[in-house]
Amino acid sequence: LSSREQHHMYKIDRDTDQIDWILGLNGDFEIDEQDRFMRQHAPEILPNGNILLFDNGDTREPNVRQWSRALEIAYNENTMTAEAVWSFRPDPDIYSWLWGDADRLANGNTLITFGMRSSTAGSNLIEVNANAQEVWHMVTPAKWGIYRADRIDEPIGYVISER
Repeated sequence: LSSREQHHMYKIDRDTDQIDWILGLNGDFEIDEQDRFMRQHAPEILPNGNILLFDNGDTREPNVRQWSRALEIAYNENTMTAEAVWSFRPDPDIYSWLWGDADRLANGNTLITFGMRSSTAGSNLIEVNANAQEVWHMVTPAKWGIYRADRIDEPIGYVISER
């Protein structure tokens, strides 16, 4: 369970409805300050057991950080420690305070949505490789609010034919 406003992710025991642990701000895991996430979106558990999420950042006190990133966190339930093992932060920074997504693709790359809803700025869709190097980047026109994006490898709804 992810609670964006509390900067928390929870592991819930579905049999007892009890919280097993909290990962995030003032949670149960020891985690370095630079590895903490704020106002996260779209966490997903990867095949290796790590958590990939979009870390929005925050401008409210006391957690001021006005930039966003994709973040992969490894955690250990025995030692109750967590650490960022991979991240992507664009240069220059993008602050996507409202929306965002990060998806690990079948080829090992990560598709990241820096979503915006603005009359002056577009959303940024960025694909990066395992070394956090950009391989593709698209900026939508202003007012095109993109919440999340997914890669679709095959066309949907039409057939491409040669003439």
